[in-house]
Amino acid sequence: MKRKYFFKFLYILSSLLFCSSLLANNFYLKRSPAPSSNNDTPYYGLISDYARVFGENNESASANLNFNTNSNSFFTINGCPGPISINNDSGLCTAFVNYSIPTTDIPSGSMVQIDGTGYSSGSAFPVGITTQTWEERDASNVATGNTCSFTVTVNDNEDPVTPSLADVTGECSATATAPTTTDACAGTITGTTSDPLTYN
Repeated sequence: MKRKYFFKFLYILSSLLFCSSLLANNFYLKRSPAPSSNNDTPYYGLISDYARVFGENNESASANLNFNTNSNSFFTINGCPGPISINNDSGLCTAFVNYSIPTTDIPSGSMVQIDGTGYSSGSAFPVGITTQTWEERDASNVATGNTCSFTVTVNDNEDPVTPSLADVTGECSATATAPTTTDACAGTITGTTSDPLTYN
């Protein structure tokens, strides 16, 4: 048991010393695929066979660190929005939606929208559910495998325009015409009834 904690102490100490040297030389960590034998179980050690460091000019060196291989990336996506729900704008079958675009903490990294919907923050989203997906990329514009996805739901809660019903008169018989009205999403709507339209 004492030996186990001793190796953990050496691991933490070596990690702190190594990270200090990285920061001093403007290096950052970038994960490479782990060996199959380490896919599920993290282990402690002083030498890693699947971590590398990259500098600002993409120069690289072996990293004397060890990481839990269950994570897709050493870095994280920040500010990924949750589900957004909003009512349609008055008289329209859409709603303008603004949200904060997620960010990455990778130095010189970026977030790129990959959902292909044609809608983004500031767009007029249609009634219904639209999924937004942003992908994290490193300084070389290479995808890390991390994404941020969320839905934008626009609800049609606006009633159709109330139609005007004219009085119907006639001699011997009279026939009523079904009224029509308009709706922002459905367009022209023709009224229906189970009552007869012609009266004698």
